[in-house]
Amino acid sequence: MRRVKYGIEFIFIFAVNAVMYWYLGGYFNLLLGVAMILFLLVTLLMVPLVMPKITARVEIPAAEFTKNTEFVVGIRVKNESIFPVVRCTLYLQIGNGFFEQMTAKEVTISLAPKGEDVYRMPLCSELCGEIEITLKQIGVEDFLALHERRKPVDQTEHIYILPPEGEASEFEQNDYAAGLTESTESSARGSDFSEVGQVR
Repeated sequence: MRRVKYGIEFIFIFAVNAVMYWYLGGYFNLLLGVAMILFLLVTLLMVPLVMPKITARVEIPAAEFTKNTEFVVGIRVKNESIFPVVRCTLYLQIGNGFFEQMTAKEVTISLAPKGEDVYRMPLCSELCGEIEITLKQIGVEDFLALHERRKPVDQTEHIYILPPEGEASEFEQNDYAAGLTESTESSARGSDFSEVGQVR
């Protein structure tokens, strides 16, 4: 819907400028019309040229954290082309793999020519388990936001959420796990000893 709106606005401005040039014959309107056509061609050709030179990766601070501890996950995106990227969308999937709770998240950033940006995402889990951060795709839009091109990434990082030491459940050993005491073993074995008479 947003792209349709921008497309209609561009066509409307171009049409108004064409009508003004038709009636007034102004040199400025001619230059503006030519500039709009050239800009449209450049912005449409920019996306397929930039897309292969956009790289992204997920960066995690550590592999394990205790629950209720906030940590920051970074998404580093690098633009190796000479064109700026006004709108680069990161399509993420985040959730706890143990409970199969996954949430889709979209993040939009801008990239300078030959530059990079790091999107920092603070996370915190109240449940123990395995946090999965997956970068599914990256999308690049043209300057006029008329169309978007996506590239699959499919990079997943795992962070294990552990309970605090004080909350770790202690395993209560039974007799078979802990072993029998000497008195218990003697009682369980019995005392059926045969009497040996004195042999002369």
